Amino acid sequence: MYSHHYNLRSRDKRFVEGDTVIVLDVDASSKTCRRWQGPATVIKVKPPHSYLVDMRDGRVRHVHANKVRKFHVRVQGYNVISEVDSDFGRVIVRVNVSENVFPSVNVDCGKLCHLSDTQQQELLQLLEEFGCCFSNKPGLCIGL
Repeated sequence: MYSHHYNLRSRDKRFVEGDTVIVLDVDASSKTCRRWQGPATVIKVKPPHSYLVDMRDGRVRHVHANKVRKFHVRVQGYNVISEVDSDFGRVIVRVNVSENVFPSVNVDCGKLCHLSDTQQQELLQLLEEFGCCFSNKPGLCIGL
C-alpha cells in the first residue's frame, strides 16, 4: 500500500557520460555532517543504477544513483566583452531599440486640429524635447 503511493511520483535518475553532477559525501564522520561534493563528471555508466564519477581531485568513485544529483550552474555576474576580443566566438547582443525616436511622430494631426498652428508646433516641440518621458509601455518616467 505505502509503496504504491511512493512509486506514483518516483522517477529513475539517469545520467550520461560527460554530465556534471554533485555527489553526497558518505565518508563523513557522522550522518548529520554529510555534504554534497562537486562539481564532478560522470566518466562511465555502470548499469543499472551506478556510475563512475571523476571527483576532479584525482579520485574516481563508484557511486549509486541515489547519491548523485545533477549540477546546475548559477550565474551571478557578467563581464564586458571588447570588440577586439576574439576568444568568445560569436556573441549575440540584445539591443533595446525604441520603435520611434520622437513621440511626436505618433500624434495624429487630426487630434490637434482644435489648436492653433503655433500651439501645435509648441506641443510637438515639447514632445520631442521630453521624448524620454513618453513611451507606449506603461511604467516610470526616466530622465530629466
